[in-house]
Amino acid sequence: MPRPLVAVLDACVLYPAILRDALLRAAEAGVYQLRWTEEILSELRRNLVADRGAPAERVERMLAGLAAAFEDGRVSGHERHVQGLKNDPKDRHVVATAIEGGAELIVTANLKHFPPALMPDGIRAISADEFLLELFERAPGKLVDVVWLQANQKKRPPMSVQQVVQAIGRAAPRFRRAIQPILSVRTHEQLASAADRLERALHASPVDAEEMAAALTDACLLNPEAGELLIRHERAIGPMTLRTLAQIVASGDGESCAEARATLQEYGIDPEKLDVTRLTDDEILALMDRARATSQ
Repeated sequence: MPRPLVAVLDACVLYPAILRDALLRAAEAGVYQLRWTEEILSELRRNLVADRGAPAERVERMLAGLAAAFEDGRVSGHERHVQGLKNDPKDRHVVATAIEGGAELIVTANLKHFPPALMPDGIRAISADEFLLELFERAPGKLVDVVWLQANQKKRPPMSVQQVVQAIGRAAPRFRRAIQPILSVRTHEQLASAADRLERALHASPVDAEEMAAALTDACLLNPEAGELLIRHERAIGPMTLRTLAQIVASGDGESCAEARATLQEYGIDPEKLDVTRLTDDEILALMDRARATSQ
Protein backbone atom coordinates (compact mmCIF):
# COMPACT_ATOMS: atom_id res chain seq x y z
CA MET A 1 0.00 0.00 0.00
CA PRO A 2 1.27 3.53 -0.71
CA ARG A 3 2.63 5.71 2.07
CA PRO A 4 -0.28 6.75 4.34
CA LEU A 5 -1.75 10.15 3.68
CA VAL A 6 -1.45 12.80 6.39
CA ALA A 7 -4.62 14.83 6.86
CA VAL A 8 -6.16 17.50 9.05
CA LEU A 9 -9.89 17.05 9.67
CA ASP A 10 -11.69 20.38 9.83
CA ALA A 11 -14.25 20.66 12.64
CA CYS A 12 -17.12 20.72 10.13
CA VAL A 13 -16.47 17.14 8.96
CA LEU A 14 -16.25 15.99 12.58
CA TYR A 15 -19.69 17.45 13.33
CA PRO A 16 -21.88 14.64 11.82
CA ALA A 17 -21.47 11.69 14.19
CA ILE A 18 -21.68 8.92 11.57
CA LEU A 19 -19.13 10.63 9.32
CA ARG A 20 -16.84 11.44 12.24
CA ASP A 21 -16.89 7.81 13.36
CA ALA A 22 -16.00 6.56 9.87
CA LEU A 23 -13.14 9.04 9.44
CA LEU A 24 -11.66 8.30 12.86
CA ARG A 25 -11.96 4.54 12.42
CA ALA A 26 -10.12 4.82 9.09
CA ALA A 27 -7.30 6.61 10.90
CA GLU A 28 -7.28 3.91 13.60
CA ALA A 29 -6.97 1.31 10.82
CA GLY A 30 -3.82 3.06 9.61
CA VAL A 31 -5.19 4.12 6.23
CA TYR A 32 -4.12 7.71 6.93
CA GLN A 33 -2.47 9.73 9.71
CA LEU A 34 -4.61 12.27 11.55
CA ARG A 35 -3.47 15.72 12.67
CA TRP A 36 -5.50 17.84 15.10
CA THR A 37 -5.21 20.76 17.51
CA GLU A 38 -6.98 21.86 20.65
CA GLU A 39 -8.37 24.74 18.60
CA ILE A 40 -10.11 22.35 16.18
CA LEU A 41 -11.54 20.34 19.07
CA SER A 42 -12.72 23.53 20.79
CA GLU A 43 -14.58 24.55 17.64
CA LEU A 44 -16.18 21.11 17.46
CA ARG A 45 -17.16 21.36 21.11
CA ARG A 46 -18.89 24.69 20.53
CA ASN A 47 -20.73 23.39 17.48
CA LEU A 48 -22.00 20.23 19.17
CA VAL A 49 -23.05 21.83 22.45
CA ALA A 50 -24.34 25.19 21.22
CA ASP A 51 -25.77 24.27 17.80
CA ARG A 52 -26.91 20.69 18.30
CA GLY A 53 -27.61 20.90 22.03
CA ALA A 54 -25.58 17.77 22.76
CA PRO A 55 -24.99 17.11 26.49
CA ALA A 56 -21.71 18.79 27.46
CA GLU A 57 -20.52 15.79 29.50
CA ARG A 58 -21.03 13.39 26.60
CA VAL A 59 -19.17 15.74 24.24
CA GLU A 60 -16.27 16.04 26.68
CA ARG A 61 -15.98 12.25 26.91
CA MET A 62 -15.96 11.95 23.13
CA LEU A 63 -13.30 14.65 22.72
CA ALA A 64 -11.15 13.17 25.49
CA GLY A 65 -11.35 9.77 23.77
CA LEU A 66 -10.36 11.30 20.44
CA ALA A 67 -7.40 13.12 21.98
CA ALA A 68 -6.20 9.99 23.77
CA ALA A 69 -6.60 7.73 20.72
CA PHE A 70 -4.67 10.10 18.44
CA GLU A 71 -2.17 11.63 20.84
CA ASP A 72 0.58 11.19 18.23
CA GLY A 73 -1.39 13.44 15.89
CA ARG A 74 -1.60 16.41 18.26
CA VAL A 75 -0.15 19.59 16.72
CA SER A 76 0.99 22.64 18.69
CA GLY A 77 2.98 25.72 17.79
CA HIS A 78 1.02 26.13 14.56
CA GLU A 79 0.00 29.68 15.48
CA ARG A 80 3.31 31.02 14.18
CA HIS A 81 2.22 30.27 10.61
CA VAL A 82 -1.14 32.07 10.72
CA GLN A 83 0.08 35.58 9.99
CA GLY A 84 1.41 34.74 6.54
CA LEU A 85 -1.70 32.89 5.33
CA LYS A 86 -4.24 34.28 2.86
CA ASN A 87 -7.27 32.00 2.99
CA ASP A 88 -10.43 32.78 5.00
CA PRO A 89 -9.32 34.25 8.36
CA LYS A 90 -11.63 31.92 10.33
CA ASP A 91 -9.88 28.87 8.90
CA ARG A 92 -6.28 30.00 8.76
CA HIS A 93 -5.57 28.01 11.91
CA VAL A 94 -6.52 24.82 9.99
CA VAL A 95 -3.99 25.56 7.23
CA ALA A 96 -1.42 26.43 9.89
CA THR A 97 -2.09 23.03 11.49
CA ALA A 98 -1.41 21.31 8.16
CA ILE A 99 1.88 23.22 7.75
CA GLU A 100 3.10 22.47 11.27
CA GLY A 101 1.85 18.87 11.21
CA GLY A 102 3.27 17.98 7.81
CA ALA A 103 -0.18 17.26 6.37
CA GLU A 104 -0.82 17.31 2.65
CA LEU A 105 -4.62 17.30 2.94
CA ILE A 106 -7.29 19.31 4.70
CA VAL A 107 -10.65 17.52 4.79
CA THR A 108 -13.47 20.05 4.97
CA ALA A 109 -17.04 20.84 3.99
CA ASN A 110 -16.09 24.50 3.50
CA LEU A 111 -13.94 24.29 0.38
CA LYS A 112 -14.61 27.93 -0.40
CA HIS A 113 -12.57 28.85 2.69
CA PHE A 114 -9.54 27.11 1.18
CA PRO A 115 -9.24 28.31 -2.46
CA PRO A 116 -6.40 26.50 -4.26
CA ALA A 117 -4.80 29.76 -5.42
CA LEU A 118 -4.36 30.86 -1.80
CA MET A 119 -3.11 27.56 -0.36
CA PRO A 120 0.57 26.90 0.47
CA ASP A 121 2.45 24.61 -1.88
CA GLY A 122 1.89 20.93 -1.20
CA ILE A 123 -1.37 21.37 0.72
CA ARG A 124 -4.83 20.92 -0.79
CA ALA A 125 -8.33 20.98 0.64
CA ILE A 126 -10.78 18.22 -0.34
CA SER A 127 -14.28 17.15 0.64
CA ALA A 128 -14.97 14.20 2.92
CA ASP A 129 -16.43 12.40 -0.11
CA GLU A 130 -13.26 12.82 -2.15
CA PHE A 131 -11.13 11.87 0.84
CA LEU A 132 -13.02 8.65 1.57
CA LEU A 133 -12.87 7.76 -2.12
CA GLU A 134 -9.10 8.22 -2.10
CA LEU A 135 -8.78 6.06 1.01
CA PHE A 136 -11.03 3.44 -0.58
CA GLU A 137 -8.92 3.34 -3.73
CA ARG A 138 -5.79 2.84 -1.62
CA ALA A 139 -7.17 0.23 0.77
CA PRO A 140 -10.64 -1.05 -0.23
CA GLY A 141 -10.57 -4.01 2.15
CA LYS A 142 -9.75 -1.83 5.13
CA LEU A 143 -12.54 0.62 4.33
CA VAL A 144 -15.05 -2.24 4.09
CA ASP A 145 -13.83 -3.48 7.47
CA VAL A 146 -14.22 0.05 8.86
CA VAL A 147 -17.92 0.26 7.99
CA TRP A 148 -18.59 -3.31 9.13
CA LEU A 149 -16.99 -2.61 12.51
CA GLN A 150 -18.82 0.70 12.74
CA ALA A 151 -22.16 -1.04 12.18
CA ASN A 152 -21.36 -3.87 14.56
CA GLN A 153 -20.67 -1.44 17.39
CA LYS A 154 -23.48 1.04 16.65
CA LYS A 155 -26.01 0.77 19.46
CA ARG A 156 -27.90 4.07 19.70
CA PRO A 157 -29.73 3.31 17.52
CA PRO A 158 -28.55 -0.07 16.15
CA MET A 159 -27.70 0.07 12.46
CA SER A 160 -26.89 -2.53 9.82
CA VAL A 161 -23.85 -2.09 7.59
CA GLN A 162 -26.16 -1.05 4.76
CA GLN A 163 -27.72 1.63 6.95
CA VAL A 164 -24.29 2.88 8.04
CA VAL A 165 -23.14 3.21 4.43
CA GLN A 166 -26.37 4.97 3.49
CA ALA A 167 -25.88 7.43 6.37
CA ILE A 168 -22.25 8.11 5.42
CA GLY A 169 -23.47 8.53 1.87
CA ARG A 170 -25.44 11.63 2.79
CA ALA A 171 -22.10 13.44 3.10
CA ALA A 172 -20.14 11.17 0.76
CA PRO A 173 -22.42 9.90 -2.05
CA ARG A 174 -19.64 8.91 -4.46
CA PHE A 175 -17.93 6.90 -1.73
CA ARG A 176 -21.22 5.12 -1.00
CA ARG A 177 -21.65 4.19 -4.66
CA ALA A 178 -18.06 2.92 -4.85
CA ILE A 179 -18.14 0.74 -1.74
CA GLN A 180 -21.70 -0.60 -2.10
CA PRO A 181 -20.91 -3.37 -4.63
CA ILE A 182 -18.29 -5.05 -2.43
CA LEU A 183 -20.01 -4.90 0.95
CA SER A 184 -21.04 -8.54 0.61
CA VAL A 185 -17.52 -9.80 -0.11
CA ARG A 186 -17.09 -12.57 2.43
CA THR A 187 -14.02 -12.41 4.64
CA HIS A 188 -13.47 -14.42 7.79
CA GLU A 189 -13.60 -11.27 9.90
CA GLN A 190 -16.90 -10.12 8.39
CA LEU A 191 -18.53 -13.53 8.76
CA ALA A 192 -17.36 -13.74 12.37
CA SER A 193 -18.57 -10.22 13.08
CA ALA A 194 -22.03 -10.89 11.60
CA ALA A 195 -22.31 -14.23 13.40
CA ASP A 196 -21.31 -12.75 16.75
CA ARG A 197 -23.79 -9.90 16.39
CA LEU A 198 -26.62 -12.27 15.48
CA GLU A 199 -25.72 -14.57 18.38
CA ARG A 200 -25.90 -11.66 20.83
CA ALA A 201 -29.21 -10.47 19.37
CA LEU A 202 -30.80 -13.93 19.57
CA HIS A 203 -29.86 -14.37 23.22
CA ALA A 204 -30.56 -10.84 24.43
CA SER A 205 -33.16 -10.54 27.16
CA PRO A 206 -35.32 -8.67 26.58
CA VAL A 207 -35.07 -8.84 22.79
CA ASP A 208 -33.99 -5.58 21.15
CA ALA A 209 -36.04 -5.50 17.95
CA GLU A 210 -33.87 -2.84 16.29
CA GLU A 211 -30.65 -4.70 17.03
CA MET A 212 -32.19 -7.97 15.85
CA ALA A 213 -33.24 -6.36 12.56
CA ALA A 214 -29.74 -4.90 12.03
CA ALA A 215 -28.08 -8.23 12.85
CA LEU A 216 -30.38 -10.12 10.49
CA THR A 217 -29.78 -7.62 7.70
CA ASP A 218 -26.02 -8.07 8.00
CA ALA A 219 -26.37 -11.85 8.15
CA CYS A 220 -28.51 -11.86 5.00
CA LEU A 221 -26.06 -9.55 3.23
CA LEU A 222 -23.16 -11.95 3.77
CA ASN A 223 -25.15 -15.16 3.47
CA PRO A 224 -28.38 -14.92 1.45
CA GLU A 225 -29.49 -18.28 2.84
CA ALA A 226 -29.37 -16.98 6.41
CA GLY A 227 -32.89 -15.54 6.34
CA GLU A 228 -34.41 -18.74 5.02
CA LEU A 229 -32.51 -20.93 7.48
CA LEU A 230 -33.53 -18.74 10.40
CA ILE A 231 -37.17 -18.87 9.35
CA ARG A 232 -37.12 -22.66 9.05
CA HIS A 233 -35.30 -23.36 12.30
CA GLU A 234 -36.31 -20.45 14.50
CA ARG A 235 -40.08 -20.11 14.05
CA ALA A 236 -40.28 -17.59 16.87
CA ILE A 237 -38.30 -15.00 14.91
CA GLY A 238 -39.73 -15.85 11.49
CA PRO A 239 -42.02 -12.79 11.32
CA MET A 240 -39.16 -10.46 12.23
CA THR A 241 -36.93 -12.09 9.61
CA LEU A 242 -39.51 -11.68 6.86
CA ARG A 243 -40.06 -8.03 7.83
CA THR A 244 -36.31 -7.46 7.64
CA LEU A 245 -36.14 -9.04 4.19
CA ALA A 246 -38.99 -6.76 3.11
CA GLN A 247 -37.03 -3.75 4.37
CA ILE A 248 -34.01 -4.84 2.34
CA VAL A 249 -36.21 -5.05 -0.77
CA ALA A 250 -37.63 -1.60 -0.05
CA SER A 251 -34.12 -0.15 0.25
CA GLY A 252 -33.37 -1.23 -3.34
CA ASP A 253 -29.73 -2.07 -2.54
CA GLY A 254 -28.54 -4.11 -5.54
CA GLU A 255 -27.64 -7.76 -5.08
CA SER A 256 -28.86 -8.04 -1.49
CA CYS A 257 -32.25 -6.62 -2.59
CA ALA A 258 -32.61 -9.26 -5.32
CA GLU A 259 -31.66 -12.06 -2.91
CA ALA A 260 -34.13 -10.85 -0.28
CA ARG A 261 -36.91 -10.64 -2.90
CA ALA A 262 -36.16 -14.21 -4.03
CA THR A 263 -36.41 -15.49 -0.44
CA LEU A 264 -39.76 -13.73 0.08
CA GLN A 265 -41.08 -15.19 -3.18
CA GLU A 266 -40.22 -18.67 -1.94
CA TYR A 267 -42.81 -18.03 0.75
CA GLY A 268 -45.38 -16.93 -1.80
CA ILE A 269 -44.89 -13.24 -1.01
CA ASP A 270 -44.66 -10.68 -3.78
CA PRO A 271 -43.10 -7.65 -2.04
CA GLU A 272 -44.42 -5.38 -4.79
CA LYS A 273 -48.02 -6.32 -3.90
CA LEU A 274 -47.88 -7.18 -0.20
CA ASP A 275 -46.33 -4.97 2.50
CA VAL A 276 -45.09 -7.57 4.99
CA THR A 277 -44.14 -4.90 7.51
CA ARG A 278 -47.85 -4.15 8.04
CA LEU A 279 -48.84 -7.76 8.79
CA THR A 280 -49.22 -9.18 12.29
CA ASP A 281 -47.03 -12.06 13.47
CA ASP A 282 -49.96 -14.47 13.13
CA GLU A 283 -50.63 -13.38 9.54
CA ILE A 284 -46.96 -13.88 8.62
CA LEU A 285 -46.86 -17.30 10.30
CA ALA A 286 -49.96 -18.27 8.32
CA LEU A 287 -48.18 -17.32 5.09
CA MET A 288 -45.18 -19.41 6.13
CA ASP A 289 -47.37 -22.41 6.93
CA ARG A 290 -49.20 -22.08 3.60
CA ALA A 291 -45.86 -21.99 1.73
CA ARG A 292 -44.66 -25.12 3.53
CA ALA A 293 -47.89 -26.95 2.79
CA THR A 294 -47.70 -25.99 -0.89
CA SER A 295 -44.11 -27.23 -1.19
CA GLN A 296 -44.82 -30.61 0.35
